[in-house]
Amino acid sequence: IFSKHLQFLNYKDMAAAAADMGFNGVELTVRNGGHVEPQNVKEDLPKAVAAIKESGLQSNMMVSGITELNIESRSVLETAANLGIQYYRLGYFRYPEGSIPDALRKFNRQMQELAVLSKDLGIQGCYQNHAGSLVGASMWEVWQLLEGTLESMGSQYDIRHAMVEGGYSWRNGLRLIKDRIK
Repeated sequence: IFSKHLQFLNYKDMAAAAADMGFNGVELTVRNGGHVEPQNVKEDLPKAVAAIKESGLQSNMMVSGITELNIESRSVLETAANLGIQYYRLGYFRYPEGSIPDALRKFNRQMQELAVLSKDLGIQGCYQNHAGSLVGASMWEVWQLLEGTLESMGSQYDIRHAMVEGGYSWRNGLRLIKDRIK
């Protein structure tokens, strides 16, 4: 279960509720406003993971706000990898004013930097497609974000968002990104 739906609960109660509902794991929100705030990751993420495991659940995925390599994102990824988290969803890129192609090239460079760190840490980064005006509404944008990145960077493919955004062409987007789905 995506912990966003249980954010009103503390770590122990969240894990117990997920177990009671029959889930086998929790995808933690490790982002601003999430279950674990990035600035407190070294102290709080181990507590959250321990609570999940104590409830007999897996904790191998997290959702982050990470969009670039910096001190905070490095700390989040290092802590997560050391705790056995295998996958993280990146935050969303947003188009600035100006050239969309230039923005996509910049975002791709950021993805390439994160892919190198991810490979070194043994963790998989994933960018989720999302309908609307965020970067990645189109699978072609996700494909461009991933172009030239290492295998440590992939897609968290969301069929619902692909269908909303792609209408009848969602199958083309799936074919385009299928080898990078993590």
